[in-house]
Amino acid sequence: MSINRTQIVFEQYQKRKKNKVLSSNLTDPTPAGLRDECLKIYIDKGKPIDDPLIKSFFGSLGNEINYSNRLENFDIDKFRPVINFLEEKTTKPNIKIVDLVEWLIGLDEPVTRPEPIKVSIPFWQIALACAIALLLAQGTYLLWNGYLNKVRAPKPDERCMYWTGRHYEPINCKQQIIGVPIIPLDVKKLNSLKRITEQDTLTTNSLGKVWYTGRGNHHAFYTDSSFNPVDTAKRMLKLSNHILKSHTSNHRYLLNRFYWAIGLIFLTIGGFWLLPIIRLKMRK
Repeated sequence: MSINRTQIVFEQYQKRKKNKVLSSNLTDPTPAGLRDECLKIYIDKGKPIDDPLIKSFFGSLGNEINYSNRLENFDIDKFRPVINFLEEKTTKPNIKIVDLVEWLIGLDEPVTRPEPIKVSIPFWQIALACAIALLLAQGTYLLWNGYLNKVRAPKPDERCMYWTGRHYEPINCKQQIIGVPIIPLDVKKLNSLKRITEQDTLTTNSLGKVWYTGRGNHHAFYTDSSFNPVDTAKRMLKLSNHILKSHTSNHRYLLNRFYWAIGLIFLTIGGFWLLPIIRLKMRK
């Protein structure tokens, strides 16, 4: 079948049959059963006399008051082509048969091509959803970053510390970590010295407040002055304007955040529009 009214009516019949919303006269059709179903539905619909779908199969009413007598005495052999259509034994049924099936399965209006599902969403709801998504993303990032940089207080038996790559962590001096130096505990250094993992967040306001180590294109930045925690034989230097401009870019950081924000907004809008459509399709 081509994608036309005939196929759509047939697919609607199959869908209702699968969902078990049709009577046994329709799910397991027989000529007599279809006649009985026609009479029952006709009575349930209030015995209409001008329904074009009824006229299409049963003819004009003429001098009769309604179709009740005609349905009761209708030749059941004329329902056999309907059964052939329902059982997909024919691909080109007469339009009268399609009309009758449409009427029997409860399609109130003539069936046309399915129209796209349209969902109207107020702009303020979209804007609010985007704002909430941005706040949640920023809050999650700050919480996670804070968790990674959190330094716990040393226990009574922890008189030493070691460098984790982000900050110092207290440890018992008797413990050993392969390849990691264990140094005496310095509470001030423990609490104040952290590595700045996002160096592009640095600005001119960081001058005098940030220190660095490294040479060439490889530099690491820290929140306090001290010896290099990775190489304790070297002392860190105070951040200079030259190093700031040569090895960091706050503009690059802001641009990346902007791209992430735009991407998140588009994802939120897409989800905001897609969710109602998914719900509508799941209900069908």
